[in-house]
Amino acid sequence: MGGAHEIGVLESLSILELQGKPIPDVTLLGIVPEDVSFEIDLSDTLKRGFDRYIGVALEFLGKGGIDIIEKEDKISLEEIIVEFKLLK
Repeated sequence: MGGAHEIGVLESLSILELQGKPIPDVTLLGIVPEDVSFEIDLSDTLKRGFDRYIGVALEFLGKGGIDIIEKEDKISLEEIIVEFKLLK
């Protein structure tokens, strides 16, 4: 069964080019993993820096003219991880 991560961004852009479609300007934000494992969790380093990462992402979106609307009901990163683990 295929998934969204099986085709990379560069491959997607190459497909557009091969189809003769315009290639959009793209900004990628990513995180180089400290460690790769089969555990469903984030490293302590990433957990500590996650708010900063989200801040950078929101900054890029704002510069692109996308309005950011803060939700009233917030969920913590730890709650998201716990809920995801329960789905598995």
